[in-house]
Amino acid sequence: MSIIENKTLIELHEGLRNKEFTSVELTKETFERIHSLEPKVEAFVTLNEEEALQQAAAADAKGYGEEAFSSRSSNRD
Repeated sequence: MSIIENKTLIELHEGLRNKEFTSVELTKETFERIHSLEPKVEAFVTLNEEEALQQAAAADAKGYGEEAFSSRSSNRD
């Protein structure tokens, strides 16, 4: 079953918070989707999968406590 298919960003955020999937899983699936569509849409010049996966792993290591999300939310004010 797809993590990202037919989901909003809010639903993906909640999925991360509720540990339904990890950042690494979400990132991998996102790149799979990009690779499947890129030949048709030609939207990207460069993709940095390695760095994205490293950042996702770091986010997973940090955890999904309220503090992990509240610091980003408070930056929008």
